[in-house]
Amino acid sequence: MALFTRILFSVSGGSRACSTARPRTRFSGLLLSLSTFVLVGLFASTASAQNSIILSPSMQTVAEGENFSIQLSMDFDEATTGGGLQISYDSLVSFISFDWDESFMANFGRTAPADNEAAQPITLGFGYFSFAPPFGFSGQHDIGTLTFQALGAGATQFVTAAASSLIPGPFYGPANPSAPMTLSYGQAEIEIVPVVPVPEPSASLLMFLGLAGLSFYPSASKQDRSR
Repeated sequence: MALFTRILFSVSGGSRACSTARPRTRFSGLLLSLSTFVLVGLFASTASAQNSIILSPSMQTVAEGENFSIQLSMDFDEATTGGGLQISYDSLVSFISFDWDESFMANFGRTAPADNEAAQPITLGFGYFSFAPPFGFSGQHDIGTLTFQALGAGATQFVTAAASSLIPGPFYGPANPSAPMTLSYGQAEIEIVPVVPVPEPSASLLMFLGLAGLSFYPSASKQDRSR
């Protein structure tokens, strides 16, 4: 901003000193417009940056007792050097496992919960350990797959991502390593439906069908007489 002020001062001063020189005045006006355009563009790009942690599908229907999966992914406009997030879930959902996506960058350090971990929220973290430019990691990437079990039918259940309040903490970027990045976090909605039992024929009905079937066959005495 100080550099921009000096540019404005020099441009306006030069214009007053050389008011009779129209070519230089036009050049000064063009320089002022270009400087303003560049600064506005820089501020606009910073303000419009979106960094998201996504859970998909955002809605699904599963049967009671069934295992189901949720894909965890990132979509960062800004580069990140890493951080953590928390996954929490409602009482009729039980955590089974988390599997890192094979395509997720190998130079990321990664931490994950143990399978069937009962304590929640689940804390996931990863960090960028490459010191060669470009510093940080951005773009759209699949992080891994969360697997849960539907314990019972009831009200709609939710699995929710949020900022990490534990180690490794929030996400940071190389542009400002002292200030946490601004992120939006996703949520998945799960409708658990009861399992409809398949009706089984009663014992009396089975006995009746068996006797009815036997009545179509001739008895042994009738077969002997026919011989």
